[in-house]
Amino acid sequence: MQVSTRHKFIFLSNRKCGSSALTTALTPHCSMVLRNDYRLRHTNFAELQEYIMPFLKARLGDELADYQVYAMMREPTEWAYSWYRFRSRPMLADAGHPNHKVYTGDVSWEDFLGEFGKRQKDRKPFANLSHQNKFLTGRDGTNNGLTIYRYEDYDAFVSMLEDRIGKSLNMERRNVSPERSDKIKASDYQVGEKIFAQDYALYRALEKRS
Repeated sequence: MQVSTRHKFIFLSNRKCGSSALTTALTPHCSMVLRNDYRLRHTNFAELQEYIMPFLKARLGDELADYQVYAMMREPTEWAYSWYRFRSRPMLADAGHPNHKVYTGDVSWEDFLGEFGKRQKDRKPFANLSHQNKFLTGRDGTNNGLTIYRYEDYDAFVSMLEDRIGKSLNMERRNVSPERSDKIKASDYQVGEKIFAQDYALYRALEKRS
């Protein structure tokens, strides 16, 4: 999560949406940056409203009303596939690694997606993830006050930020996940429609930008 008081925006870092590159590029232009520790870096919309906004209001006063809050959202099934790839990093294969339990290098994509379809408390650790709509929903159960860009419109989002900042952003690919032989099939999207029903409802309501 990042706050730019000079350019009057807040960026919420939704995971697996190119946030690492964005965080690095935006940091020089922000006066408040929560990064490195994922528990702070990936502050969600409801947490922003409950904990961060009161502090900013106390410090910035009425100026805060002019701030725009941004986040990105990825096509839901492809978002899950990105997690599947990310958790197959070779370093996690080491049984001594603290996050070895989430390793997916020996798990098929079909099994990963099927595991994601279970109730969260019943899933195996490698699929114990939340959903994007929970990250993007505020305390009142809506997305009011949050401008969401689709991950597919990443270039448009960067262009908008550059216009707002008045400078080009140095975008470098970071946190790139390993390629896998298992690929998304058309039928996987049909399964994803059921698993990520609320995510798809939100995603399809987003404005397409170019």
